[in-house]
Amino acid sequence: MAEPIAELIAQNIKAAIESVNAGEVVEGNAYHYTLKPLRPLRVDYENVKWNNHDVIIRQMDSGPSAAAQLRVRRVLNFALSAICIDSIDSSTTIDTHQNRVAADIEKALQVDTTRGGYALFTEVGDAVPFESDELELTGILIDVAVHYSIMEKDPYTNG
Repeated sequence: MAEPIAELIAQNIKAAIESVNAGEVVEGNAYHYTLKPLRPLRVDYENVKWNNHDVIIRQMDSGPSAAAQLRVRRVLNFALSAICIDSIDSSTTIDTHQNRVAADIEKALQVDTTRGGYALFTEVGDAVPFESDELELTGILIDVAVHYSIMEKDPYTNG
């Protein structure tokens, strides 16, 4: 059974982050870390034990961008939460760790901004640091906007 274009884009975002392997050279520079993308199976994931370099992919609200003849342009938004936990023995500052993870994610998403041909282009936002004393973790939040089009009245067909 066919999947909606929005789902195919979400699967491509996960695959792009899944391709980030430490030391692998892609278009010039090697990645610093191996990242593990996760699409939560439920909304309430506060009690989950997150691991270093987990990247939680949450699909956010989306909507029309502009109409063009029999096509509908849409923007699909994602919030990526990358967990960055340094050990006490680490000599790398948390800022450096977060900067490297952010760069790895941005690079992976920019390798194919068309998301496998399903999108017009992808915008990767700035990395915003976060910390949670309650969950005992730190990380970065990155917003991603994927612009795509579908045929009018048919979310299964690229426009």
